[in-house]
Amino acid sequence: MATVGRALRTSFDAEFWERPYERAHNVLLYPTSAVGDSLLLTAVVNELKRRYPHLCITLCGEEPAEWVFRSHPGIAAFLPAGGAHEVQARKTADIVLDYRGLLAQLPEYYNGIGLLEILSNVAGVRLHEPQFSYQVEPSEMEAAAELLRPYGERLCIGVQLWTPKDERRSYPHRRALLDELHRRLPEALFLCFGTKPIAEESLPWVLDCGRLRVSFRTQVALAFRCAAFLTIDSAFFHIGRLLCRKPTLLLAGVTNPLLFAGYGIPFAFLRHERLPCLNCYWRTPCRIECMEELLPAAVAESFERMLREGIAPLPPLPVYELRLRAGEAWKEKLVSTLWHQRTGIRLKVLDPDGILPPYAQQWNGVEVEPTEHVRRAHQPLSGSSPHIVWEGTQFQHHSLAIVNRAHCLNLLRGTSAEVTLVPYEADGFCPEGNPDYEMLAAHDVGRKRVACPPTVW
Repeated sequence: MATVGRALRTSFDAEFWERPYERAHNVLLYPTSAVGDSLLLTAVVNELKRRYPHLCITLCGEEPAEWVFRSHPGIAAFLPAGGAHEVQARKTADIVLDYRGLLAQLPEYYNGIGLLEILSNVAGVRLHEPQFSYQVEPSEMEAAAELLRPYGERLCIGVQLWTPKDERRSYPHRRALLDELHRRLPEALFLCFGTKPIAEESLPWVLDCGRLRVSFRTQVALAFRCAAFLTIDSAFFHIGRLLCRKPTLLLAGVTNPLLFAGYGIPFAFLRHERLPCLNCYWRTPCRIECMEELLPAAVAESFERMLREGIAPLPPLPVYELRLRAGEAWKEKLVSTLWHQRTGIRLKVLDPDGILPPYAQQWNGVEVEPTEHVRRAHQPLSGSSPHIVWEGTQFQHHSLAIVNRAHCLNLLRGTSAEVTLVPYEADGFCPEGNPDYEMLAAHDVGRKRVACPPTVW
């Protein structure tokens, strides 16, 4: 972890967490140039507007950012980067959220915490229930239907195997994999997303968006017609999983798929598990063995198995406890702990001496154990703590469950009350792998010992 010549900068820093949103009005947002990053940022914008509805957020960037945020209810205007309007917007902005060139400077980006967690930390907001947004226009749905009409009613499979941004994340055996998939699923139509043709010739069982020069937004409209996705770590992995919410198999190697886990939206992944260089995040010179040695037959078999058997729960990240002491450089110790874990970890920080800043419990990507003085601040002045029984659905995707989770987490974190959760419905997804969900699950009436009668039900 080299910081020679400059101070260590992380998404846990005060520059990101002490933004004066309550007093601000105009926010100028610069996203990265990556479409996938912009899609994740839609959840950050939604959370900002939920907490601070008075904010007027202006988006400034390149054309791909506008594609993603078009008609987003939280964005007041879009400004192309480099124009005269941008200069004026910077002068009147109370807060500037600038992600351009930032992520690569943050050490926790390299197999420390997830990308969405970093994006949220930079904005200075904690995400409990990320809500991703994208508006498909009727004309785009009509264009997608027109492209599909010649193929009739067929099972549509979304595929993205190449990205112009990074050859090390791209899958090299693209044509061979398509042939193998077609052999196993002869009735399927494969929708190949991206800007590059998937094969040299036109194939009757492939809708090649690169060959047909299909626009990005029409490609997204096509994605909503797909039953499942097979992708690399690029835009249509996020689109298939987070927007379309369809079974998605990720081909991984350079990046750690377990850092995408959580939020109740499952996916499957395949990688060459025997390689020692997995999760290298571009830090290891190589011949891209992680993709080169993923054979098409193995990929097609894994994809067919996902369609046949569904998605198994992802293995949880190992939990690592970091105990801080007075006088320690907490930031260096925290980042060093994240940095040196090849497999990735779920970090739980114990801060008995209270050396962390007051906003630390709002961090995304790490779990901070409250200090004793924080616990005392939330205890009642006299009498025993109340026992609150909350009856309602927790682990489902509908809006009532989202509200229940948010309120119950506030009770567990912000009060000294004893909380017992009584679910109204069976779980729709597994809470393991997400610290917030695991905290809720531990207070389920079926898992905990209830020691006293309820004060409030």
